[in-house]
Amino acid sequence: MKKWLTTGFSVLCAAALAYAYLFYQPQTNANLVILAKVADCQVNQTICSVAIDEQHTIDVTIKPFNAKPMTSLALEVRGQDIKSASITIDGINMAMPGFPVKLTAAEDNLFTGETSLGLCGQSDMQWQANVTIDIAGTAYLIPFIFTTTS
Repeated sequence: MKKWLTTGFSVLCAAALAYAYLFYQPQTNANLVILAKVADCQVNQTICSVAIDEQHTIDVTIKPFNAKPMTSLALEVRGQDIKSASITIDGINMAMPGFPVKLTAAEDNLFTGETSLGLCGQSDMQWQANVTIDIAGTAYLIPFIFTTTS
């Protein structure tokens, strides 16, 4: 019985790793433009605006403001000419990689989605929200740094 349990658990772990390898690989894009980290605007406390280029500015919001880990979060990205948008929230001071959340078009120039922050053992947690948008075939990655306090 113990042998079957060990074998079954090993197969389950291998299947989980294969699934993660196939579906959670970082996207590679030759046209990816990585912008500077936005650390002076706490995206979990206010609406943050970032100029992408001369014609495009985006607004990013994570609500409710000052949310704690394991709270449902509403994600919003607003801007002109965005074809697609996604957000991945990673833990910085505690290695906690997040899963990409593909945002859906809610209305003109607005993309929305939902996620939550992972549970962590530190009272002050630093996060990086990596916002990826596509404008006219060029992908832009905008990293936002913010902090939560439990």
